[in-house]
Amino acid sequence: MMKQYKVLVSRRYHQDLKSILGYIIHDLKAPIAASDFLDVLEETVQGLKEMPYRFELVKDETLKQQGYRKCSVKNYLLFYKIIENEKVVRIYRLIYGKRNWERLL
Repeated sequence: MMKQYKVLVSRRYHQDLKSILGYIIHDLKAPIAASDFLDVLEETVQGLKEMPYRFELVKDETLKQQGYRKCSVKNYLLFYKIIENEKVVRIYRLIYGKRNWERLL
């Protein structure tokens, strides 16, 4: 069996998630959609433990050099890096896909 990676999340990721859930639940009045979003997000994060390389490096050259990868979770983008020698996936941000995310990392 392949060794699993440990997933660590940043404080900023927690803030992003709290803000997104607040928006979906309170502004859109869609608690079921929020629950569905959380399910998909959890599945994606769990998947990173086993296959962190399955998502591509970002296109932005500067951020690519820093090792940022991204994956899509519904309308949002999850940004992370792999720290191979520690077998760690560090999740940095969860940002609305249509935002200018290059400036937010």
